[in-house]
Amino acid sequence: MTDRDRKLSAPLPSGLRKDSLAMPVVRETRRLSLSILGAKMGRYKPLLRRRCSQPVSNNVRSFTTMRAHSVTSETTLTLPRLDVFNDTRTHIVKELYDTEANYVANLKHMVQKYMRPLKQPIECTLIEPGLVDDIFFKIPEILGHHELFYAALHSRMDNWDSRQKIGDIILNNFTKQSVIDTYTTFINNWKYAKTAITHARTKPAFAKYYDRCSREHKNKLTLEALLIMPVQRIPRYELLLKELLKHTSVEHPDHNLLIRAQKEIHELAIKINHVEQEATMCEQMQQRLREIEAIVDGLDDLVSVDRTFFCHDLVTVAGRSGKKERCLFLMSDQIIVTSVKRKSSGGLRKAGSFVSSPNTDFLDNNKFKLLMKISLEDVEIGRNTLPLLNRAQNELSSAQEDLKILDKITDLAKLLSVENSSLKGTVSDMQTAMRTCLMEKQDEMANDPVLTSLDLLVTTEEGIETFAIRFHNAEKRAAWEITFNNAKSALRTSLARKPPPDFVKSLVMQKTRAGLHFSCATPTMGRNDSGYQNVWVCNSDGYIGQLCVVNVRPEPELESCNAVANSKIRAICPVPVAK
Repeated sequence: MTDRDRKLSAPLPSGLRKDSLAMPVVRETRRLSLSILGAKMGRYKPLLRRRCSQPVSNNVRSFTTMRAHSVTSETTLTLPRLDVFNDTRTHIVKELYDTEANYVANLKHMVQKYMRPLKQPIECTLIEPGLVDDIFFKIPEILGHHELFYAALHSRMDNWDSRQKIGDIILNNFTKQSVIDTYTTFINNWKYAKTAITHARTKPAFAKYYDRCSREHKNKLTLEALLIMPVQRIPRYELLLKELLKHTSVEHPDHNLLIRAQKEIHELAIKINHVEQEATMCEQMQQRLREIEAIVDGLDDLVSVDRTFFCHDLVTVAGRSGKKERCLFLMSDQIIVTSVKRKSSGGLRKAGSFVSSPNTDFLDNNKFKLLMKISLEDVEIGRNTLPLLNRAQNELSSAQEDLKILDKITDLAKLLSVENSSLKGTVSDMQTAMRTCLMEKQDEMANDPVLTSLDLLVTTEEGIETFAIRFHNAEKRAAWEITFNNAKSALRTSLARKPPPDFVKSLVMQKTRAGLHFSCATPTMGRNDSGYQNVWVCNSDGYIGQLCVVNVRPEPELESCNAVANSKIRAICPVPVAK
């Protein structure tokens, strides 16, 4: 007998027989509970700790597993097979650890191989510093957060056992407001980063540097492929946590932590998914803009991440040479006016699939040539006739409903058993009158110039010009005007959110008297010979108002300063001349 055998043959406490440890089935009643089983095990731990040559935790775990499996075979209790359970859980955690290591390595590659060299004096001529900041916006911050997270994971893996936790370090990392803000701002900037890369690659020197860095990556990944990884990483965490929870028992100390971590990751993933959807819509919109650019002769530089296409409409424009058909393409920041000419049957060319509507054939079967581009800031609708149009539409709807009611009355009258010729005659006369009224309303909606036309007031270099357009019917005109007003409102909001312009230089203003201070300013409606709007600047001391005219061409220059009022000028705006 070896020393080890002698140690293991020490006397056992009362109630425990040697053969009970080797029994394949525990002879216990069917009502044996897990708590009783745990209590019994607690009595044996001191002895096993003294007598067993193997670590206590392993022996107790083996014994618990054997007893648990034996009880399961004899009773209705369902216990997990801990050996299989732990293997699966460990495998998932190992996958999380490996993918995190790869993610951190790719973030480091972007910083060390792209961002830092491009900011060094040797390579800084390849690309403007502003483009470098746009491309790698928040990448260093993301790397810093994930280096800390990876270090915490590494520490847990070094001390891994079946009771180890990782939910707490996930919570500690991804509930930080700095992490949430970093990811959301990165996602918001992502489309601009992609555009900046496209712009930078137009330079041959940077394109060569870009290709060399892509070849040096161990997986030959391009910068675009690396840059999309933060977008995909958070949803990947959510999938791994979902699988990890499946293989973590409710009694495990990590279970509640993983549930909380999954909730936090899910909320962050929803935000990222929303921004991703916006990015996808942006890509689709840019494709639409490219297709419009392809079918309009003479149209360039239409594609922009900040531009949205709303609609196109065929209209009639009254000019000096008569009425001509024109096509209006309404964008979020401009209106494009083109001529329209029918294609020959043999010269059809497809414009793509940018509009899934009955009007697609119109775009496919006609040729368009650019006539003018009008900034949406320079356009206003002259006379507001939408109330008249809304009233006409309501009257038309009421006439249609009345006619339906009269038709129902006619059908009900047929069910009467008594003589009702007078009723039928009255209803018939009302139906005839209502149909006549309905036709008049429909004709009014289609042909009344007040309802189908509108005047656009356009600010040009010569002043305010009126652009009179007429739609095919009142419904199209109403839809266009509503879309136009919404676009103008959105444009004003976006301009208000833009940061203030950078200070370039100061301009000395002449004063007609001492003590004058700036009060207000506005651009003029007309434009100068260089195509710029002048700026009116008002100064006052509370008793007199002074107006200075600044010419922007493109360098600002003071043209004149004159006293215009014997009181303070508090507000100023240009008003078009009535024609």
